Amino acid sequence: MADETEATQEPDETPRLDWSSAQVSDGTLTVKLSAKPSKPWKGVFDRTVTLLGGGDWDEVELKSAAVKVTGVQEGVEGSLRQFLEGAVQEANATLASDEDEDREGQNEGEGEDAEGDEDDGDSRMTERFREFGA
Repeated sequence: MADETEATQEPDETPRLDWSSAQVSDGTLTVKLSAKPSKPWKGVFDRTVTLLGGGDWDEVELKSAAVKVTGVQEGVEGSLRQFLEGAVQEANATLASDEDEDREGQNEGEGEDAEGDEDDGDSRMTERFREFGA
């Protein structure tokens, strides 16, 4: 998909990591989300990241419709992918569960990519992260 428009939230669309958009620059990984997350989704994602703890990278933060991870080094691609996928799945599952409970209650009562000069490590990691989306 060559469309690089900003992610927009469809009514029932849940955010997923778009690994084909992955970019590593100066050791910072940026992966776009398929949909702009809601505030409750962001809260669950942030809590999950905190509870899971870190790995061999620094800070994980959610900015608009993208996840940014600093301090990424070669060799952590697989474990970082698993970590991020787990946090996204937890946020989606928690909100889906909350929405199901809300529906049950209602029934009872009546979801920057400038490429400059990069070092070889960043380029290799970018390629490996993008392969996750293939």
